[in-house]
Amino acid sequence: MNTLKAPQVYGEVMLGNIDVQNDFCPGGTLAVRDGDKVVGPLNAVGEFVAEHDGFVFNTGDFHDPRTAHFDTNGGPWPVHCVEYRAGAAFHEDLTIRPNDSVAYKGTSLVDDGYSGAEAVIQRGRLESIVSNLPASERTIGAAIERIEQVTEQYKRRLAVLIGGLATDYCVKATVLDVLAITNRETTDVIVLRDAIRAVNINETDGEDAINAMLEAGALAMTTEEILAGGIVIDHTRLER
Repeated sequence: MNTLKAPQVYGEVMLGNIDVQNDFCPGGTLAVRDGDKVVGPLNAVGEFVAEHDGFVFNTGDFHDPRTAHFDTNGGPWPVHCVEYRAGAAFHEDLTIRPNDSVAYKGTSLVDDGYSGAEAVIQRGRLESIVSNLPASERTIGAAIERIEQVTEQYKRRLAVLIGGLATDYCVKATVLDVLAITNRETTDVIVLRDAIRAVNINETDGEDAINAMLEAGALAMTTEEILAGGIVIDHTRLER
């Protein structure tokens, strides 16, 4: 497994809470087993990131009921996370601070919307970072690219922490996309092993997804390792 030799020092940190929505949690229309169990670890890491003046973003599906993504319209998935309905709301126990960013994906009639990197920012601190782009291009991916550019300018390193639902779909797609748009010399993409859960249509889908992320260059840590000093955030650090 790709793990960090702790502690690692970063000049900037981001946390992505991927699709921690009612319909993906127990009782939802596309519930992931123990999906709600990611909330506690994500809240703990979110507090750590906020204390270090980092960026927290929350992505969510926000589907039009007519989307081809749904089995009612010939797609593969049950109806879930329909725009403006309760199933699309974030889990009530997920901490979302006033400055945390919210971004939606899967909003078109044909877009599956798996990757959080494609989610369009609606509000929060990241909004100002991409405000000069056309509305449809104000994505999480664009914000990450710009933060990486600034981090690189100041000869610092960036940590992008990712957790949420589901390991084998939207978490995997997000991690792979963030790896693709960032430079390993500057940015580490870290999967929070205890803050993800898988759909597991096939028994090994979750582990296969984790392996695919690690093989692509992601790292893996637990929230306990993070909070125990596994990563250090130092905004004044000028050298890698």
